[in-house]
Amino acid sequence: MLLYTPAPIQLLDPQKRESAWKAAAIEADFKRLRSTITKLPWEQEGFAFKPVDKWQGTMLEAFDKRFAPVFIGVHDVLGSQVVQSRPSSVSLQRDLPVVPISLKRARKEQLDEDIRRKALLRFRDLILQDPLATQLGTSLHGHVQQGGLDDEIDQSFRDSFRMKASATLQKRAASLWKLARFLREIGQLHPLRLSEAQLYVTLCRMRDSVSGATSAQHVIEALHFLDAIAKLTVVDLSEVVSSRCRGVARDLYLTKDPLRQKVPLTVEQVRKLEMSMQTAGSVFRCILGQILFYIHACCRWKDAQHLKSITTESGHGETLLYADALTSKTAVTLEARTRFLPYAAIGSGISMVDWAHLWLEARDLEGLTCAGCVLPSYSEKQACWLETPMSASEATAWLRDFLEGTAGFRPERVGSHSCKTTLLTWAGRCIKVSFSPAERRLLGHHLDPSMKSVLCYSRESFTTLYSKVLCMFRLIRTGEYCPDMSAIERVVQLADNVVYDL
Repeated sequence: MLLYTPAPIQLLDPQKRESAWKAAAIEADFKRLRSTITKLPWEQEGFAFKPVDKWQGTMLEAFDKRFAPVFIGVHDVLGSQVVQSRPSSVSLQRDLPVVPISLKRARKEQLDEDIRRKALLRFRDLILQDPLATQLGTSLHGHVQQGGLDDEIDQSFRDSFRMKASATLQKRAASLWKLARFLREIGQLHPLRLSEAQLYVTLCRMRDSVSGATSAQHVIEALHFLDAIAKLTVVDLSEVVSSRCRGVARDLYLTKDPLRQKVPLTVEQVRKLEMSMQTAGSVFRCILGQILFYIHACCRWKDAQHLKSITTESGHGETLLYADALTSKTAVTLEARTRFLPYAAIGSGISMVDWAHLWLEARDLEGLTCAGCVLPSYSEKQACWLETPMSASEATAWLRDFLEGTAGFRPERVGSHSCKTTLLTWAGRCIKVSFSPAERRLLGHHLDPSMKSVLCYSRESFTTLYSKVLCMFRLIRTGEYCPDMSAIERVVQLADNVVYDL
């Protein structure tokens, strides 16, 4: 059996302090040996006349031993080797007994319930520390003084803010929390009783500090948000939020960096994702299929996590996949939140690979259902699915891994939002299949007010729209249409196809 012998630790010593290191290590090792060898007989463990430990069986048992000198690190220091230059990463990897791994830089998003709970706690603290400053706090003031239950108070806050999304509550609560912190610095302990001068000084301090470009604007919006729900009774926002306060917020907002959106995916990248469905395992197929549905259905990643049913239809060499979702970012009314939103996608894609059936087969094999979230996070360390839904940042990390090696691929320019914009960009560039502005809005699941009643009674209106999408895909398959052409090439192609009336 071949045993691994660790190589001596190589380190730099620019200040020539190697002798001091080793002297400290020898002294620590000597203290440890002296504390264990030079004890008197009645101090040794197991001696008959040694007093019984009064703390035996409790957390304080052998508490003094925790401060005894240890030998961890002593031999590492004594066996170290001083070198003149740091070893390269190539030689370091060759000497390691294990292969190092690179972790995905994916931000783990909190659950929607946790976001909402933390935001409501902040609103509760702000309102109940000065209950007479708001109508909501005044209603609960007597209940609090009479010793009311916390559950009843929390229920009142949940009902008051129930109409707002969790992300909105988190954003507004964080802005009000920051406002309260700045007001305390200037002596105002009750943020809901602020004056116009105090708000102006606070916004100026935000502008002079390292606060974000939109922080002042968000503070003003958060005050109006709280006034619309809790009803401020002491201050009048029309007087507090003056023109000079809005001027400071505008001045700070103009320092914001320009918006840089993610680029849409190319035809080669989408084709690689579809072709990978044939060779990937069941776990990767579940993730790849969700990404492809995200691309071909032009939906948001979070909306795709709320699907309640997924079905397919096949015929004539093509596959149509459609699903129903119960909630969406654009569903703001009560009627819209209780109505299924249909999603459709061409399951055969641009490469004639039936990725839709492969996706559903992999989901059945992995035991994934549409109860709760459609795609949970996957732990590569434990090789199992987790209970939390996969976030958009995790999807971005997986997408970049799957697209690694494609021509012209730049990871920093591709993200989860690239999937939603891909098909919309292709439809806008296609000149042989004309998509009207209303059809492109419908393709992105944005409905005009005049079209809501029409779509309500025409539940399969997506068939006409996706017939054009399929026609565009067939042009891509035959090479008659290439969405990845440069802008000058598209201008020339469009000019060549224009017929002028003489």
